[in-house]
Amino acid sequence: MSDFLNNYGVADARREKRWKWIVGTILIVATISISGYFFFRTYFEKKTMDHFLALLGERNYPAAYVMFGCTKEKPCRDYAFEKFLEDWGPGSLWSDPHYAEIAKVRYCGDTVIFNMFIKGDDVNLVVQKDSQEIGFAPWATCTGTIVEMEVKK
Repeated sequence: MSDFLNNYGVADARREKRWKWIVGTILIVATISISGYFFFRTYFEKKTMDHFLALLGERNYPAAYVMFGCTKEKPCRDYAFEKFLEDWGPGSLWSDPHYAEIAKVRYCGDTVIFNMFIKGDDVNLVVQKDSQEIGFAPWATCTGTIVEMEVKK
């Protein structure tokens, strides 16, 4: 009888410990997954924007123009290379990317909108998630459901 009393509740304690371990593991995995989703969903678009600003800093305007989905040989219908240089080239207000400050990043499903301030000007650029092409955002916010992230420096 004493053996029975010594082992009484040991199986329940073992089962409870196993359940706590399983639930804890599930919570940790879920937390890491959700955090990873929110961190990486605009990661590549941020890298694209950083690369675009770096090209402007290097004054490699033809390569930066390609990021708009255009080339000198095949210019965009409404955004010729001369207009691009007028906006982003030497002597323009936005020519120095060191003054570019990304204020907000808005995730809009298949696009990401960057609200930037360059020398006091409000510039809204959009990056397409599928092609990683940059363009001017038609609106400063998303239409429909949006998720905003404040960028803190």
